[in-house]
Amino acid sequence: MNVVNPDGSRFVVDLNHDRLRFMEKWMFTAWLEKPSGQARFHVGPVGANEEILAIENERIKVEVASLGEMRLVSVQNHDEPQTMFLAQGPSHELYTTFEGTGIPFEAFVDFLGPLEILDTTEGMIARPNGRSWVKIYSITAVNQVADVAVVQLFPIDQVLDSLPPGKGRVVAGGELWQIPGSETGQGSALVLASDSAAATISPVAEAVALDALTVAEALVVTHQGV
Repeated sequence: MNVVNPDGSRFVVDLNHDRLRFMEKWMFTAWLEKPSGQARFHVGPVGANEEILAIENERIKVEVASLGEMRLVSVQNHDEPQTMFLAQGPSHELYTTFEGTGIPFEAFVDFLGPLEILDTTEGMIARPNGRSWVKIYSITAVNQVADVAVVQLFPIDQVLDSLPPGKGRVVAGGELWQIPGSETGQGSALVLASDSAAATISPVAEAVALDALTVAEALVVTHQGV
């Protein structure tokens, strides 16, 4: 399975098991380094936020605009207060959140300005266009093995300093560590690392912790740069 990241890099993911399968769509979080500071955006399949867009009342206001072939959506939440903006293509959508309400679409267009956005059936690429001092410095891809575990993927150079100490148990995908629940704030999580990628595998319930271990032992992930 090829997983296309917003920066144009890829994770090649194999889950070598006859029963356990990833869900169809991946979600992504990317962090931008900008002259004005850091900013975060997310990418997912188009329609991933439909439940939020369907909620409109006197405290939540939804507005729609367009930018080229993309549909732009603004969701102003006066209870938070914050505004979520979405840029929707044919297959995927990019979204981010601004503090406060009454924020015009122009602010979101300025946010998108340094990015070259390409939406394909494989994934949405939203990488710096080279015309500004902006770079993507962090990527996380997230999916779920249904009813078993949440899996997060990272390029290895992004997480090297936070890997558990010592040598992990050797499995098909590299080295594997188990992190006690007291350190994660929930049930025991698993960390898998290869030469190019790392993954965390977090059980969705203690009852399926053994299945989560099976996922970790069967998972093989590599990261291919741009």
